[in-house]
Amino acid sequence: MVNQPPEQDAEGTVSEHVNYSRPRRPYDDKIAQLIASRTPEGGRVLDIGCGVGHGLAATRELRPDLCLIATDRDLQCLEIVRQRAIASEIDSFESIEDLRSYRGTLDGVVLSHVLEHTLSPASIIDEAQQLLRDGGYLYLAVPNPVRPRMLLADILRRKRVRAGHVYSWDRSHWMNFLTAVCNLANVQHTQDYVPIPFTGHSRIVRAVERHLTLIFPWFSFSHIAVVGPKTTGDKANAT
Repeated sequence: MVNQPPEQDAEGTVSEHVNYSRPRRPYDDKIAQLIASRTPEGGRVLDIGCGVGHGLAATRELRPDLCLIATDRDLQCLEIVRQRAIASEIDSFESIEDLRSYRGTLDGVVLSHVLEHTLSPASIIDEAQQLLRDGGYLYLAVPNPVRPRMLLADILRRKRVRAGHVYSWDRSHWMNFLTAVCNLANVQHTQDYVPIPFTGHSRIVRAVERHLTLIFPWFSFSHIAVVGPKTTGDKANAT
């Protein structure tokens, strides 16, 4: 199938075909671990653009006490999430502004592999931060365009860009984007795994791929960032 140019919609995001059968990936589990270690008992976590709910399922396995809120623009995704019974609440939205009713009520907000589809990722992050209560965390993940398979595709001159992706960041530019463009402080960076092409997905291979991130973080499948609570100095500078 030939990729067609992405279609912009009125909400400033880009429409694309959703892979309803995509497998659960290491970044789903990595983000779940980050949420599980930072969220208070009974806390509320909103997954914006939750897709078919792999991240929610991974989080539910680790922290069944949490109130997990699934939200997506794709109603079929939300129906899949509903059937899987992995979310405490399910909510649809058309734009990030539709979620303002959650302002100041959440212990965590997740944007996993969502920002690359938006026309204004910095403004999306700003809106998402406003949904957090004091002490809440923002969990961000974006795909890495310089992971091994993408580099191999460049060498072989094969197009590997998803039609719905508007932005992409290598590791250095991702870090700069969050600090210099979004003016975020208290950011912790991590990775999921370094995919090894043509090796399958056995447990042994996955274990090796996860350990490779410690040596080659710039080749990871995803860039993952946890934006912690604002410090007193950050709040003073924002006023």
